[in-house]
Amino acid sequence: MLPSLPHSVAHLEGTEMKPFAAAIAADVASVMVAHLLVPAMESPGVTPVPASCSIAVVAYLRDRMGYTGMVMTDDMEMGALKAYGVSKAAVQGVAAGVDMLLVCHTEALQLEVVDAVASALLTGELTAAQVAAATGRIAECCARFCRPPPPPEEAGGALPPDPLASELVGTATHRSKIADVLQSSKL
Repeated sequence: MLPSLPHSVAHLEGTEMKPFAAAIAADVASVMVAHLLVPAMESPGVTPVPASCSIAVVAYLRDRMGYTGMVMTDDMEMGALKAYGVSKAAVQGVAAGVDMLLVCHTEALQLEVVDAVASALLTGELTAAQVAAATGRIAECCARFCRPPPPPEEAGGALPPDPLASELVGTATHRSKIADVLQSSKL
């Protein structure tokens, strides 16, 4: 059974949502939604779903709190989503407006989630616009917050202690590859 926040929206705004409001005001890079139930945010009569899959919770972040940045799930392998199925929860999360799905441990499950999202696109369960919006927010986050590391000479000459790492990390080739990855992630 998932943990639940059985409080009113007013209580949530005065307590649990305060750190989110402060983070959003500080222009945080991303917000993580957990696998817990927030019944007060769901429409009356709607069975609560985990916040990581909830249209209502993500809409609250975006519409009521004004958050326009990247929303990510907590690790979808934590066990909290077993009753829902990770792939189903992933598709529901993207449909809800979550941008990044964290599947942190098992490659087979990572591939299953990718396949589930791709299949949902093909069947119309997800739209290209939903995926493009998520991809755009991820790219914006990367553009604003992810930077290639400065070359060692600009970082005070400090090199990593590992001799092999110092031959690779921070070199012009390494910085170029990072820049290429960042550039290719933009649509």
